[in-house]
Amino acid sequence: MNLCEDEKKDAQDEYRWRNAMGQVDVLSLVVPATSSPCLSPEPRESTLLAQLDNNVQIKSLERLEVDWSSNLDCKDTPQSIDQALEMADKSISLLKQVEDNEELELIENVIANIQAAMELIPGDNPRKPMCLTNLGNALKSRFDRLGNHKDLERAITLQHSVVNLISDSHPHKPTFLNNLASSLATRFHHHGTLEDLEYAIALMSRAVDLIPDGHSDKPIYLKNLGDAFETHFERSGELETLQKAIALEYRSVSLIPDGHLEKPSCLSTLGNALLRRFEHVDNLEDITNAISLISPPIIIPRNLVVSPTSVTLSRHDLTDLRRAVDLSPKGHPDEAKYLHNLGNVILTRFDRLGGLDDLEDAIDLMRRAVELTPDGQLTKPGRLTAFGDALETRFVRLGEVNDINSAILFKRRAVELIPDGHHHKPGYLSSLGSAFQARFNQGKDTKDLDNAITAHHEAADAISDDHPRKPAYLNNLGSSFARRFEHLHELDDLHTSITLAQRAISLTPPSHPDEAGRLSNLAHFLSMRYRRTRELDDLTNAIGLWRRALDLTPDGHPSRGHLYIALGQAIWVQYDRSYNISHRSAAFECFLSAANSESAPPSLRLWAAKRSASFCWQNIGTSTRDKLLPIYEQTLALIPQVVWLGHNINRRYKELSEIGDIANAAAAAAIAAGKYSLAVEWLEEGRTIIWGQLLQLRNPMTILNERHPDLAKELQDVSRALEDPSSNFRDGSISHEDHHYRPNTLDEVSHRTRLAGRYKSLLAIIREKEGFERFMLRKPFAELAPACRSGPVIVLNEHGSRCDALVLCSPSRIIHVPLIDLTELLAETMRAEMAESLTMAGIRSRWSKPLSRHGASDSNGIMARVLGQLWSRVVHPVLRAIEGERFECEVGDLPHVTWCPNGRLGFLPLHAAGDYSTEHGNKTYDFVVSSYTPSLSALAPESSFRSISPLSLESILVVSQPAPPDFAPDLPSLPGVRKETEAIKTQFSMDHMIHLDSEKATIQAVLDTMDERPSQVIHLACHGVQDPDDPWKSAFVLHDGKLELSRLMSKSTEIGALAVLSACQTAKGDVQLSEEAVHLAAGMLAVGYRAVVGSMWSIGDSDAPLVSRELYSYLKKDIEERGEFRAAYALHQAVKKLRESLKGSSEGKNLVRWVPFVHFGL
Repeated sequence: MNLCEDEKKDAQDEYRWRNAMGQVDVLSLVVPATSSPCLSPEPRESTLLAQLDNNVQIKSLERLEVDWSSNLDCKDTPQSIDQALEMADKSISLLKQVEDNEELELIENVIANIQAAMELIPGDNPRKPMCLTNLGNALKSRFDRLGNHKDLERAITLQHSVVNLISDSHPHKPTFLNNLASSLATRFHHHGTLEDLEYAIALMSRAVDLIPDGHSDKPIYLKNLGDAFETHFERSGELETLQKAIALEYRSVSLIPDGHLEKPSCLSTLGNALLRRFEHVDNLEDITNAISLISPPIIIPRNLVVSPTSVTLSRHDLTDLRRAVDLSPKGHPDEAKYLHNLGNVILTRFDRLGGLDDLEDAIDLMRRAVELTPDGQLTKPGRLTAFGDALETRFVRLGEVNDINSAILFKRRAVELIPDGHHHKPGYLSSLGSAFQARFNQGKDTKDLDNAITAHHEAADAISDDHPRKPAYLNNLGSSFARRFEHLHELDDLHTSITLAQRAISLTPPSHPDEAGRLSNLAHFLSMRYRRTRELDDLTNAIGLWRRALDLTPDGHPSRGHLYIALGQAIWVQYDRSYNISHRSAAFECFLSAANSESAPPSLRLWAAKRSASFCWQNIGTSTRDKLLPIYEQTLALIPQVVWLGHNINRRYKELSEIGDIANAAAAAAIAAGKYSLAVEWLEEGRTIIWGQLLQLRNPMTILNERHPDLAKELQDVSRALEDPSSNFRDGSISHEDHHYRPNTLDEVSHRTRLAGRYKSLLAIIREKEGFERFMLRKPFAELAPACRSGPVIVLNEHGSRCDALVLCSPSRIIHVPLIDLTELLAETMRAEMAESLTMAGIRSRWSKPLSRHGASDSNGIMARVLGQLWSRVVHPVLRAIEGERFECEVGDLPHVTWCPNGRLGFLPLHAAGDYSTEHGNKTYDFVVSSYTPSLSALAPESSFRSISPLSLESILVVSQPAPPDFAPDLPSLPGVRKETEAIKTQFSMDHMIHLDSEKATIQAVLDTMDERPSQVIHLACHGVQDPDDPWKSAFVLHDGKLELSRLMSKSTEIGALAVLSACQTAKGDVQLSEEAVHLAAGMLAVGYRAVVGSMWSIGDSDAPLVSRELYSYLKKDIEERGEFRAAYALHQAVKKLRESLKGSSEGKNLVRWVPFVHFGL
């Protein structure tokens, strides 16, 4: 079952009946005795398929050189039996040659000629059965073109009479049985009456029994019978019938010799059956084999062995196969058909696995098939529609407007090519409506929505209420009206959508696989009307409908997650109106059930888990508090799957920003429960879901792909399939009926259960591999605790319910400090005031002019107030709590602490907190030396394994850009940079210093120097820019462009011990992503530097030289005297010198100048 049914179901029905058994003429005077009663497969196509008969390939009108006027002239009435038979033979012969085009006049003449001949042929004439069956075939051909069901019924009557006229010993009895079976199968396709299909199977089984083994036609009859069993499987979902089909088709392939005209068709049919089994069982070998078998016969690998137990095609063979399609000879009579079929099977693999390469290949193959198919051919509209569907699929996935524009163009052409009244026209119209709707969803052009409604209306009006697709077309029309209501807010549109949805449900048979989806659609429309009119009956009825939909949806089906959320939201609305506690509890249970639904897409489960946790916080009590930790345990486990697996860094970053404060809330719950180590683990996982992986230098998925590529590929495929974006909706929202293959309800439950099971087993297999023991698992506290080896690490957590500090004093000791005077609102107020103070100070980039007296005064006043609150509400309570702890530091040295803040606290200068109202007020720097870290993982010993050993300080690479480069002329100049570089030269021998200045400071020059002459320190005196949308595009502005973090990350050489970023805002985080310390300083840690000196905002151009000189002076002194590399202490002393140099003013009036300097890392 699928809640998103598609208006293009006619196209899919043809896919399900890919090999409708062909009507074959048996006149011995016209064709050889070795007839081939089969139709070649055309998956996803909405027209009846081209017939292959006997040893003559179907020819289009263009390839025939026939004088139609002389050969099919019906002016003369036959005067004798012989003349009548000759006329009938000639008519059938020509009909077979033109049956793949739309020359309707020719078919009319053929029917007239045969009918005229029939009047002269007596009932006992041995040729009578042949004429009857041929007249039936001609009527069937006219039905294929015009869709007049009277023609089909008359054809069946005639073919039935033929079967009853002759005995089983008649040499053509198998062919007559097959013809009747084919027409019955066609009627089943249009009316859905299972008795027709079962009768057809019985007739074909008799035909197979009547054909002796060794007969040249035996493989064809076996193939046709296999087709029928496969179609029965599509209706019943019984795997046994599909296995019968595959067995019959394997037997057919094994009996037919290589080089036989029908071998490609038999191989293609077997490929389609394997495709079906893949969709049901998810055996990737089946889809690979299907691709090989459906491919053009001229490119099937010669070493391919076809047997029921072994059909294999390696990854290398598959690549060769795709190349072979490009290299295959042009002009092959079935080239377009095979290209189309191959495109469809590859598109089906995309539907299931989501690989974009498959989608691109399918589109390319379908495009070529369309180009090779002339407009007059019956298959053209179906191929145009299928190609349009593929383009629409790519549009939905990638959002390229050209794709949906082209899809509409091709689908319109398909509608134009099919005559009014044809039984496939409604399907094409509905498909066109879907494309217009998709374009509206992006562009919001009302004309597209109007066109969608028109197309859906014409599709629904074109068929009677007893047509099996009527409910789908009504459902789609109702969905379009609902969309227009959402856009224009005309209540009449919503009333119409409800009426149409109700009618669709009334026409849906009980237990139909789409019943639950249609119930959900109606429920959604009613809930929309409730929000507009506040009529309680609408809400009550919507809740009842969603409950019914859930009852119809079996456990394990992915749609249950969607339905639980839709129902939970509706019940929550009911609670807002009634304040009935039972309603509130019922809503919570719905969200919790959605979160626990393993078959639901991970992103939906994550949303439901967040909603469940929010409920618990809003209704905190003993019962809900006990549920919080399990909910968050599950939530945090889902985050990597949603924002990491298979996604690039930019995608992960954006999705993480939408997750909000899950980790903060989880940590708050764990702290409330006294589980401090768990809180640390959760904070680390949530805050560093991206940076924590980057600090390992390579993404774990990249490493897995390098060492175990097959496991990596399968894990990505299964993860994409579990997410299944085609069926995602969170609120029972409007859906159209899906245009691709839709398995029945039991299929989908089985499919999702296997996917979830395979995902778990893959993780277990991967974790057994060396080096992957913790793959996709959060780091345990035991691995995080060593972060405090150079002093206490203070982890700060801010949440609406509480604010806390967790101090890691030793690997086995965590001190909990409740920050009772801090609230989430106050933290936001401090962050906003800090930003205001910087705005008043006029700080935009590294500045060279002195601040205005008025601006500096106001700015410092606000900043001093914020720093005072930070001291009293955050820093002082923490330092007071740990003052009794013994710190490992030299006599006379201050203890060293590392701040690991999150949320809004990550934007505040904790190292400068203090009382600036008096000259002798307490300040953070009077008690401790401060560092920062974006995560505990950044302080782990293995995080800096690429760093050069800092046992001495001799080499430095200085990159300076004092003037704005030509590509960024609006940037201010930095005249102080020259003084800064001169100050650095006083601390280093010129033999150990490389200076790239101005035009020499190019991107490539910097990278080459880092490779050829690795230095312990890199000092960047230039502008820095941050990209909040993609942190790896944050960069340093050089002479010829921006040196992005991603370029530095890609380096494989050793990285220096220290990076000094004398640029603007190198330690400023992204306000939109409070869980991540996204800034250049953290990025340089990720690159591999042991320590980073940066700035929280733009620094003064005149201050940088002093700080740089003092920094390197103290750093070298520490190394010489202590043998230690202590960048944090060196910066602490350098900033102290800067404060002391600000003569004539108290430090409180110059905060903006010295506060921004910060140290990150070790």
